[in-house]
Amino acid sequence: MPVEDVVECCVGMWEGLDWETIQERNPEEARLFLENPADNPYFGGESYGDTLRRVRPIFDELLEKHRGESIDIVAHNVVNRVYLASLLGLELRRAKELRQQNACLNLITHDERATSLVTMNSVFHLSELPL
Repeated sequence: MPVEDVVECCVGMWEGLDWETIQERNPEEARLFLENPADNPYFGGESYGDTLRRVRPIFDELLEKHRGESIDIVAHNVVNRVYLASLLGLELRRAKELRQQNACLNLITHDERATSLVTMNSVFHLSELPL
């Protein structure tokens, strides 16, 4: 079932543009974003901090509501990275360093003590299995 606010980070005016074009059109905004995307938003869009503040309560609510169950949450690159950075205690500005390949799996556990990352960026399911 779709959850309305679990959508990718809004990149604002930079939607559909490559970094060369972005840096030509908005050099100062691009520099600030690249230096610290946690606090500096995509031009006209969200920062990593904005994205985390939007999705963390939703993820936390889903995990608590389904404690003891297995659930799947399908999300996009920046959403995954900022949430994983928060679980790892990593500075949010470094979230872009976390690898997230297309269709990867991140295994997260949740109980009364903690929410923990068990496996990150797993792509074993995309490889052919030997016969």
